[in-house]
Amino acid sequence: MRTVDTIVAAVMQKLDPMLKMVDHVADTAQEATAGPRSVADRLYRTCEDARDVLQRTIEMVRGEMQRVADCIKEEVGKMTDGIIVAAAMVGASGSLHPVSHIISAQSYPTPIPGIETLTPHFI
Repeated sequence: MRTVDTIVAAVMQKLDPMLKMVDHVADTAQEATAGPRSVADRLYRTCEDARDVLQRTIEMVRGEMQRVADCIKEEVGKMTDGIIVAAAMVGASGSLHPVSHIISAQSYPTPIPGIETLTPHFI
């Protein structure tokens, strides 16, 4: 048994430097894979942050565009009402009266059905 122990000890002594080198290679490989993984994680989180900022910006722009569209719609509606009143005035008298003389759309006879229910916004 003593001979076996001596042989095992001699083999272990010869293998010890190689095992240390394999251990060192394993540690180096682990560090090498941890670096890119960390970089990939950071890149992924940065992309998520950029996506979130982009999404918030898109929502803000969408809201602003909706607000602008609503304002334009309202202003076009006002212009349409003014055109209808002006057309009614021209149709009733043959000439356009100054705006200061307009009391309401109802004070002028109109060839357009339903005009009497409109009130111009500039009065």
